[in-house]
Amino acid sequence: MEREEGKTGEIKDESRFVRHLSSAEYAAVISMIVASLYLILSSFFPILYNLTSSFDPVDFIKNIFYFIIGLGTLSGVSFLLRKETYLQHIADETFEKVIYHRLEPVLMDVAEVQVGLTGVQTQLDRLNMNVELLSKKEMTAPAVAQQNTYHIKYIVLINLTLAVFLFMLQFPLSYVPYAVTVVYIMWWGAITAEYKLWKEEAAWAWVFVPVLVLPVFTIAMNAYLQSYMLFASLFIGLGLYAFSYYSWCNYIIRGVMPFDIQEAVRSAQEKIESVKERPEMMLKKPDFAINFKLPSNIQMGWNMILLAIALFFITWSGYAIQHGIIPNISWDMVGLKDFSWSASYTYSLNLIGLLLILSGLKFIKKTHT
Repeated sequence: MEREEGKTGEIKDESRFVRHLSSAEYAAVISMIVASLYLILSSFFPILYNLTSSFDPVDFIKNIFYFIIGLGTLSGVSFLLRKETYLQHIADETFEKVIYHRLEPVLMDVAEVQVGLTGVQTQLDRLNMNVELLSKKEMTAPAVAQQNTYHIKYIVLINLTLAVFLFMLQFPLSYVPYAVTVVYIMWWGAITAEYKLWKEEAAWAWVFVPVLVLPVFTIAMNAYLQSYMLFASLFIGLGLYAFSYYSWCNYIIRGVMPFDIQEAVRSAQEKIESVKERPEMMLKKPDFAINFKLPSNIQMGWNMILLAIALFFITWSGYAIQHGIIPNISWDMVGLKDFSWSASYTYSLNLIGLLLILSGLKFIKKTHT
């Protein structure tokens, strides 16, 4: 009987700490996060300028105040989520001890059979997809070369995307809605080609999103936003779209979620099992701890490449602001009064970016070999 209760407990514990927020709560949390990040970013650079160049006490105290408010708001969001999760945990425990205990004899056999079938089906689906992927690839050195080829393609695609956006920013004509849609489709095609998901129906659903949304969004927002603001929103949207689609493909093929979320889930399940063995500890407030671990070689390589891309973007932004390429944007507007972007900054950041890309590719190649 104890063994059966243990198995049933595993079924109940799978969703014990899940917090289902309403739409209004999601909107409030996202708004607080956006507001805190805006306060932190808008005050960080003026603080840095006051400390390194011209020190203005009033401006420095004002930006320090904004920075502290931003940090406080972000901490408040974290505290709110932790508190709501703890309250949900108590509610689940009350449900388990009062209601579920009476239903347990009826649902025990059904739950065990259902969990077993679901786990087997999930493993079979993932195994079939991995076998299909492995059957299409050669397990030799050319496979490693092909992987490196995709990295080079992404770098070329990033430069091509920046060039297209610069051209559209200089000559914003009627072709812009369709050119932006083509850029999104290019990124979708490159990621789909890497994971060989051409026959996956869900992958094709991803390409219909920019095709249906981007032309209407671009034409509608062109009447309300200035050119640089419109292109900035499209560029940020492209980054979010590419990252989301790449993470989804990686999860479908390899079962790996971004930022090693599966490790956090596995750790939470282990803690639930350990707490289950000691029922007297179940109503205590759960401990929240952050575990730091060194990234793997492939993660470090990708981090270097992303950092290099960020440096290239900073270089382009500094050059564009200094030479007036972006309309209505100056150093005064970003809080860097009397700052001047020199050629040495461009050469230095580009050199560092190239070194980071080469080092990142070396780490990724070392992982595959």
